[in-house]
Amino acid sequence: GMSVMEMSHRGKEFISIYEQAEADLRELLAVPAHFKILFMQGGGLAESAIVPLNLSQGGAMDFVLTGSWSQKSLKEAGKFGTARVAASAQADGFTTLPAPATWQIGSDSRYVHICGNETIHGVEFHELPDL
Repeated sequence: GMSVMEMSHRGKEFISIYEQAEADLRELLAVPAHFKILFMQGGGLAESAIVPLNLSQGGAMDFVLTGSWSQKSLKEAGKFGTARVAASAQADGFTTLPAPATWQIGSDSRYVHICGNETIHGVEFHELPDL
């Protein structure tokens, strides 16, 4: 067999896989025909730009810093609006999570960013905070 990564993106086999994946996703999420579906690579770093590009509209965004990934997201979001630190665990070496009651979330915040699983520092939200 052959991995999809070894196939030509113009080959019949790949085109068939791509078209089926798009059709399945469109059906699963009820994506209307006039919407495009974009498959892309990028992982967490790409998401650090995609989220503020779609949600900030140039406004303020609040970040809870719990490690390396949330720091990267804060830096990237600053390119698209006002990125603020609502809480930080940096003083503890990113070994704890800031208590939600201590978070300083602005009333003008377009969204609050948390990294649910900071894999580099080994901290994780087991439940989403009730804000």
